Amino acid sequence: MIKALIVLIWSGIALPAWSAGQIIETATQASISQTELITHLKQQDYILLGEVHDEPLHHLRRADLIKALAELQPVVVAEQLEANQLVTYTDNLLDDVSRAGFDAKVWDWALYSPLLMVLEAQKVSLIGGNLPISVVRDISKSGATAVPQTLRDMISQAGLNATGESQLVADLEAGHCGHLPKQYLPNFILAQRARDASMLNAMQNSDHKPVILLAGNGHVRKDYGIPTLIQSTAKQVVTIGFLQVDTLTPEQLQDYQQQFDYLWLTGAVTRDDPCLAFKLPHGN
Repeated sequence: MIKALIVLIWSGIALPAWSAGQIIETATQASISQTELITHLKQQDYILLGEVHDEPLHHLRRADLIKALAELQPVVVAEQLEANQLVTYTDNLLDDVSRAGFDAKVWDWALYSPLLMVLEAQKVSLIGGNLPISVVRDISKSGATAVPQTLRDMISQAGLNATGESQLVADLEAGHCGHLPKQYLPNFILAQRARDASMLNAMQNSDHKPVILLAGNGHVRKDYGIPTLIQSTAKQVVTIGFLQVDTLTPEQLQDYQQQFDYLWLTGAVTRDDPCLAFKLPHGN
């Protein structure tokens, strides 16, 4: 594949671009089918499925993957639920997940319900992975003393390299529209790492294979997300980023090769600029 790309470059032929709907294996730059992806996922211990939270297609595509893997009786850990809260399915799914910490105002129920309904229908075990928001706020204000000891140990044993930390800082600043005061950065980095550690801890507490994580793209990135915290080399781990883009060129793909094993393109969307109405959280 690499030799072929070199030939195209030197011959002056334009390199191909991938388009919405395609799945890309980043290491080889090959477009693969959903069936091929599922075959690979069946060999994994940990399957990290990213998302853009407000993109319905990301939830639907992940539901398709989980349905295809249901025969393996996976355990699903979700960012949208509080750590280690097990969902008990009754006759009211919203009530079931709310008892496990799902906030239908923060996580739009209309967006997440199709995915969660598939888990319920397939009788897939669903466990929370995220820290309670009160703990995240305490970490953002007080730093390491507010991080549970188990998670603090996980973080201290797996530091970020300079490139990963620089990218995390850039993304945190972008997420706060450039208004995050510098003095808050260390605590905000720690809060992000603590959330990642909490989700990984919930995954590691399961003895099932595979364990599937549902979380935002930032949490499943290989350069600063949950994969950086995984110490066991015996675990087979794969991470999939879901992107809202219409096309992706080989040059652009290079930026993603260090972030995800696979990319699933779902098409660009138009949205209002969130920074127009941005305000820092009260007290910050």
